[in-house]
Amino acid sequence: MKTGIFLRLYELNITYDRLKADFYTEHYSILKSKGRVIIGKAGAGFQQSKIDALNEYIKKNDQIILFLYSSKQKKLFKSSIVCISDKLPTDSTLYPKYYNELSKIKLAFTATDISEVNMELLDSVKLASNKRNIMEVIKSCRTACMIVEHN
Repeated sequence: MKTGIFLRLYELNITYDRLKADFYTEHYSILKSKGRVIIGKAGAGFQQSKIDALNEYIKKNDQIILFLYSSKQKKLFKSSIVCISDKLPTDSTLYPKYYNELSKIKLAFTATDISEVNMELLDSVKLASNKRNIMEVIKSCRTACMIVEHN
């Protein structure tokens, strides 16, 4: 089993430049033009020791998979992450403008790809701590970001 990260996407009602923010469109546009994009997580982050351990995993395995789940849209995205930080980079062109309207970003995932994938992929994703299927876990847990295992 490989280590991964599961992140719930919360639907945003943020409007800027008269456009409603859309996770995939905003991030994919930056990825296409810059070759990488920052996927940010506001709210509670990880302890520095966990960030360091995940970056060490990335160093040994070239990447870690980030599963991004939208329960409202019933969509699943998969992204290859090459670096994790506790703050946004100084280059603001690497992330959507609407991040400036969010509360402080606590985790910044540097992604080299992002794509929508079949929801059935989650059948093989398990919470790393207790091996429960992630879909069972999120029914009774409000945690937004979790360490998982996958094939």
